[in-house]
Amino acid sequence: MDNTQQNINNENMTDTVTENVSPQNTVNANVTDNDILKYYMPPKTRRVGTFTLGLTLVAIGSIAIHSVIFQKFNFTLLSAITPFIFISLGIEILIASFFANNKKLKYDFLSMFIAFCLVIFSGVALIIPNIIQYLGPQNSINELKISRHIEDVLYNNIPDKNSVKDLNILVSVNPFNNTDTETDVNNLDYVDFVRIDLTLEDTENIDEFVNKSREFAVLTNKNFPTAKLYIDGYTADKSKFFSINFSSKFNFNADIDILKQRTEEKIWDKESERYMPKAEYEKLNITT
Repeated sequence: MDNTQQNINNENMTDTVTENVSPQNTVNANVTDNDILKYYMPPKTRRVGTFTLGLTLVAIGSIAIHSVIFQKFNFTLLSAITPFIFISLGIEILIASFFANNKKLKYDFLSMFIAFCLVIFSGVALIIPNIIQYLGPQNSINELKISRHIEDVLYNNIPDKNSVKDLNILVSVNPFNNTDTETDVNNLDYVDFVRIDLTLEDTENIDEFVNKSREFAVLTNKNFPTAKLYIDGYTADKSKFFSINFSSKFNFNADIDILKQRTEEKIWDKESERYMPKAEYEKLNITT
């Protein structure tokens, strides 16, 4: 009797365990490997910005090689590629969004930041040699050589050397134009500044002053077409002062009559003890 009762209890327990286990086994049997990967693996992402960084590296490297080979840095070209970084980044985002295929886009802000920093630092690094050339002694030495060369040319070609009282030459070479450091001034460009101040020996009148000034203007324009010429002079008794500038082609190519009209004439006024423009002086004397 006891054995029979025990067998019945064991059968009931087995049925209970089977009922409790069977549903769980059924659920586990329906789970696939793809379901496991879907719930337990992170979603695929597509990084955006890496291509732009690579393109920036190629562009900056090409400009750096060009500046090393040709010894000429084009800062405008480096500045011009900056907008293309935004364009490249925008194209990269559009392409990544179009081919995402339910992939999550991840913006590579670090690459973007590095790309912009490379443009800035590369510009600074490439322009440093030009700054050193401008502030360093080599540029000053070059300017001194050019000014001495101009002085020698003018001195050797002036017909009447006694007609010149003083001569000052100011040269400012633009280092960013990479002017050659040799003393040959034929490579001077219009971005370089050359000023020649010439003081004539005592002249008799305005006609003599204009004639001599035109001779020096022709000589200067023939040898140094980019130079600006400023000429002044006094009469023997210092009662009159004349000045004229040849800072443009209009004066360099003008005839004697036009130059005479453009010459500034001042007359010494004893009462005010200063040189007055001729029109002001005559008006003052007429009034008095």
